[in-house]
Order: sequence, then structure tokens, then C-alpha cells
Amino acid sequence: MSTAEPLGGDPDTAGNAVPPTDHFPDVESDPARGREARPQLHDLPEELRGRFERLAELGTGRTGEPLPQQAVVLRVVEREPKLRPAGVPLVWKGYHHFYAPDRRVHEILGDPVDQHVVQVLDRGIATGMVWEVCPSAGEVTLAEYRARHQARKGAPLPTEHVRRVIEQLHRALTALHGRGIVHRDVAPDNIVVREGPHEEPELVLVDFGAAVQSSPSLSRPVRHWAGKPLYLAPEAATVVQNVAPSGDWWSMGMVVAELALGTHPIRLRERSVVLKRLSTEDVDLSGIADTRLRALCEGLLTRSLNHRWGATEVGQWIHPDQADPVPITRGTAPSPEITPAPGSRVRPFSFMGVPYSDLEELAEALDRRHPGAAQLLSSAPRREELVKWLGQFVSTGPAVGGTSPADPADPLEDLRTRLADEPGPVTLAELLNRLGPHLPVTWHGSSLEGDQLPVPLERAVAGDRDARDLVEALRHPGLLTALAVRPGGEQLAATEEQWRRLRDAWDAQTDELALRHPLLRRRAVRAALARDTGVDARLLHLARLPQTAGVWSRRAGAEARRLAVPVPWFERLLDEADEPLRALAAVRLARLAQNDAGRAYAHLEERGRQEAAAALAAARDGLDVAMRRLDMLPNLGWAVLGAVLVCAPWGFVISLSDAANLAPQSAVVTGWLLAMPAAFVVHALELWIAVRIGPPGYHPSQSLAGLVIGTAERPSRFTLGSRWARLVSTVLMLVLFLGVLPYVLLWAPWLWPVGTVVALAVWTVRRDRVWRRELRRQRAVQAAVRAGRTLPAVAGGRTV
Repeated sequence: MSTAEPLGGDPDTAGNAVPPTDHFPDVESDPARGREARPQLHDLPEELRGRFERLAELGTGRTGEPLPQQAVVLRVVEREPKLRPAGVPLVWKGYHHFYAPDRRVHEILGDPVDQHVVQVLDRGIATGMVWEVCPSAGEVTLAEYRARHQARKGAPLPTEHVRRVIEQLHRALTALHGRGIVHRDVAPDNIVVREGPHEEPELVLVDFGAAVQSSPSLSRPVRHWAGKPLYLAPEAATVVQNVAPSGDWWSMGMVVAELALGTHPIRLRERSVVLKRLSTEDVDLSGIADTRLRALCEGLLTRSLNHRWGATEVGQWIHPDQADPVPITRGTAPSPEITPAPGSRVRPFSFMGVPYSDLEELAEALDRRHPGAAQLLSSAPRREELVKWLGQFVSTGPAVGGTSPADPADPLEDLRTRLADEPGPVTLAELLNRLGPHLPVTWHGSSLEGDQLPVPLERAVAGDRDARDLVEALRHPGLLTALAVRPGGEQLAATEEQWRRLRDAWDAQTDELALRHPLLRRRAVRAALARDTGVDARLLHLARLPQTAGVWSRRAGAEARRLAVPVPWFERLLDEADEPLRALAAVRLARLAQNDAGRAYAHLEERGRQEAAAALAAARDGLDVAMRRLDMLPNLGWAVLGAVLVCAPWGFVISLSDAANLAPQSAVVTGWLLAMPAAFVVHALELWIAVRIGPPGYHPSQSLAGLVIGTAERPSRFTLGSRWARLVSTVLMLVLFLGVLPYVLLWAPWLWPVGTVVALAVWTVRRDRVWRRELRRQRAVQAAVRAGRTLPAVAGGRTV
């Protein structure tokens, strides 16, 4: 650590060095003290060039302030390593001698305070400046980290990332306050971020040029201001600025609210108006969706010093094993002793029941409450009242507050003239530009800046009504160009022109892509590509942030990978997806592609089923042939058995008739002569039909053996049934044996073989016809299966 001359400028009444500041009224009253004495503002002092090598200029602290207040920030390396190993970069910062950091703060930060607080490795005084050297904690500030995340994701930081910021800031501020240091300028620009492997932030609190060292529990007045108005606590806005740790906790609350909302909760920019708003109104935190996060912000942004949260309450909120503290928002902060603005003596104008005396406040209210603004401007009496109120700021004599007379060419005077008729969107934009030139560029209360524009546009695509109304309002020709003069709207004029070109190109592309499809499909393609509000929102997003096209290309590729089968026309469209509009068209046509893929997949599945059925049928045919060959011998055995069962009774009947002399000898001889050929015919017919039908269709349903066995089973089951069944069967048997059988035995024993042959011949013809009909049916079924046609309908178990 260098032990050069003491740091700091003129001491204040408490003996402390006067810290650097954002607002220095004393500089103008004492030009000698505020005079710039640094010979080099973009390089190292001459006496330090032998020790450090300049790598790059990182910027100047407190940009936008008068030059003497700026700090020069350089990235350097040591020529002879002492503070860090060789080649490790450091951050060198040189202050104007009158705005040097508090010497005691430098001494405390010379030792490690916390891993989330930057350490001062060395310090000293060079020609015309006080300098310090710190480790390089990164190049991305928290403001840039938030903007980049919103540009990529289109939404504020995730709650887990915001919670990580809270934990690390709590550690940093607790460590600082424990050593008696009040930072006084906690803001996203003074927090350096390094991203972890999952994009989680790792913070380091830097820039202690405004910090002072005092008792942690004692607040003291400092006559020189420090801090940015948007992050400044209300009690710190007095002429004699109050310095206490509670101011840092308020600033932390503003940082957290900005991260949770995606934009600063106060959209005003005029210093006096911002400080007035902070001292008189609570910060609107209703947009924070997470209830615990909103409660934390309410506790930190309480204007009452007695109820504002500090290290204890925030620590209790962080630890999940402790009950959450309850924020109390009652009470007010001390009124800031600000020099009254000229508007404070202006007759107020009432809008939505609220009186307004400041131009910027009215502009912010008209934009945020745009339905009420439209109602106001559609009423001739209310417009006349507004014109008269604006006349207080453009009077021909001395202006209100003692300012110079108004220029006759003042744009506000021209706007008053144009308000005679109901203004259009462009005129309203010009009116808001004139009333609040320092307000960030917004419309309908939504930010149009590059990193925040995706938020309402994504809501419009999702169907949010207010967001869709915003997109439809922005279609008005010339509106975005009129808003381009506002802070953050520098690219809006080019964006509007590019948006118009993209809309025209989209309409032409719709016609081209529709012609690629058959006539009956063109209506569906045009409906999918219709340029509705959602498409206009995406095209505006593309016009403002061209890198959006990459997201669409990846999404179109993901849609293609989800298709069940490739769709040729969609594949062709994906090949052209390097053009942004083609990528968006692919996203819009993904549903049609899914329908086509579904139908194609169903067709392929049906074809596969038919091919499988054909293969199965062929396999079954082969199996049938093999089984027929294996079962043919048993099949013939059943045929012989059936013939034997039928022919065996003939010999018994003829022999009985001959032995008993019951029939003429001629009838007996005829019976014996017919028995042998009849038996041959019976065997031949049964064997022929057995081979003709084959297994498994022949036996038992079409075989003679099956018929005999089945016929024998029926009377047996009937006889073995009830008593009445046995009685009936006995009577029938007696009739058969005593009536029919004697006649046959006595007179015509030859009728047995003849009758059997005739009956079998008739039945065989019938069996053959039935089998041929069934064979034709089976062949038709097989042909249909192999051809992939629908199978014939089946009724009653048979194909019809």
C-alpha cells in the first residue's frame, strides 16, 4: 500500500474529506477549487507509466456530469507484479482532486471487507488527481446484465436470480455498515456482475468515491450531494444531505424492485420531479408478481425511517427457517428542502381527479392512463382547458418563474394551436415529447426501449388485450418516428421504416407460400399466415431486435423434429429458414405441418398393418399346407372308419335274414351281390371327399365318422335323460324293431347297401358344394389382405 500524501480535498465540519458528488453547487461559486488540474484524462499520469501499462479505457465515472467531476477508469497491468500475479488485469481510477474519496474509507477498503465488496489494493496522489487501484471484478454492470437477460428472454430476471442478488447485496452492505461505511451511491451501474454456469449473478459492489465513514448508528449531515435521484432515499434529498445506513437500504430496495419489474418503478427523469415524487408518494410495487419479493421491496422502500427495513429484517427475510417480517409503510420521510420549481406556482390542471402543476408529471400520467387521456382529448371543453393551462408556459411576456419570454416558434405553442381539433396519435406523441422530454420512450405506459420492448410484444402474441392495443396503436404511420426524440428511442424512426417493409414483405410472402399448395389448401395457408396483431408484434420485435430471427429458426427446427414423419413442403420451407420471415412463416405453419404429418403417419401405419396381415396370411398359407400334409393320413383314417361303420351292419342284417328264412332267397342273393360294390362305393366316396376337403375342415364336421358318432350321441343323451325320455325312446325302439326292421329283413335286405350308397352320394355332393363355396370365400379374404383392401363384412360369423 502506497503511503503518499493524505487523500481527499477540503475537510468538512466533522473533519472528513469531502466526498465526490453528483451535484456540486459550490463548484460554480469557487472556480479555483473545481478547476481541472489533470493533464491527461484518457491516460495514466506520467509518473505512473513506469509502474502500470494501460490496456484499455473503461470509461468515466458519473457520465453526464461536468467534466471535473468525472473519474477516469482504465484497465491496466503491472509491469513488475506486486499486487497481483503477472498478466492479471487491474482497474485504475483517477479522481479530480476536489472530489477525491474519503481517506478513511480508502484505509478500511485496503483490507478485504467481503467477497462482494471491492478491495482497494493501492492508492496515492499523482499530478492533479487522486488515484486508486482495485482488482478487476468484471466488465458487466448489473444494469447491463439485466438488459441482456431481458433482451434474450423477453422477461425480467427469474426470482431465484433476484434472490441471489439480494443475498449478496445484504452481505456487502452489512459488512460495510459494520465498519462504519455508508456507500451513498448503491445503483445497478455501481454493481459489477459475473455470470455463473447457469447465468446466476455473482456481484461485487464497486465505486466508493461517494462513500463516507462514520458511526454505523449515527446519521450526520453532509452539504455535498451524492447518489442518483432514482435510487436516492427521500431523507437524503434535503439541502443538507442526511447520510445514514438506511439510505443504502432504500437504494438496495430500488435496485431489487427494478430487477423484479424489469424496469425502474419510477419513470420520471427530471431531478426535481423525481425527488418530489419520492418524498410525497409511495413507490408503486404492484407489478411485482412474487408476494415475498414485493413484501421485501415494501419494507426497504418505506419512507418512514422508523419502519424501514435494515440488515436484521432483510437477513430474516433471506433465511427460510425464520418467519418473514411484516413491512410497515406508515409514516413519511422528512420533506426535502428543494428549491421550488417554477411549476409549483402554476395553476394546476386536473386529470383523472389529480391536480398537476408539472409538465413531466402530466406527460407521465397522460401516457400511463391512456384511456383517460383519449377521453380528455376527445372533449373540446377539456382540450380548451388544457390549452389554457399550457399557455402559462408559453406566455408572450416573462415566463412563469422569471424565465425568458417564450419563443414564438416554441413547439408547445404550435401544439396548443393543433389542439383546437381532436389530436391524432402523432400529435399526442409530440405533446408528450414536449411535456416530458426527459421521460424514457413509452407508449400506453409500456417501454419501447430495445431491451424492454419484447415484454409487451410477447404479451401481445400471447393474447394480452392491453398489449395488443399497444401494437395496434403503434401501427399509426409516423408514431414511432415522433417518439424517436425521447431517451431510449434513438432507433425508433429506423424501426418504423423497417417494420413497414417487413409488413409489406410478409403480405407478399403469404401470397407466394399459398401458391405452393393445391387450390383446396390455399385458404388454410392464408388463414395461418394472416397478418394479425400477433404477427405485427413479432415483426415489430424483428424490426427493433434483428437477432430475434434466431429464436424463430430454432423454434421452427424444434417443430420439425416433433413431426411424426417428414413433410416435404415444410422441409423445403425450413431450408429457407435463414431468412427471418421464412422462419416466422414456418412457426406459423407448424400446425398445418403437424396435421399433414399425422395423416401421413396414419396412412403409413395402415399400410404397415396391411403388409403385416399379408405376411401373416402368407405364413398361415404355408402353415396350412404343412399341417394338411401332416394331418392327411389321420384324415384318411377317419374316412375309412366312417365307411366301415356304415358298411358293417349290412352283413349282419343280410346274414340274419338268410339264416331265419325271413326273406326270399333271391332278395338275399341280391343283397350279397350289392354289398361288395356298395361297400367299395362308400369307401371311394368317403376317401374322395376326405382328400377333397382335407384337414382340418373334413373331420368332424364333414366326415362320415363324425356324422355316425354325433348321430349315436343324440339318442344316447336323450335316453339317459329323464324318465319320460327313456319311455319315449323305448317306444320308438319297439316300433323300429317290430315294424320297420322285420319288413326290411323279410322282404328287402338289399335296401341297406343301396340306401346307404344313395344317401352318401347325395351328402357327398352337398359337402363338395359347401366346401367350394367356403374355399372361394377364403381365397377372396386372402386376396383382399394381400392387396391391402378392406376385408369383407362379416355377418353371423361368416363373410358376406
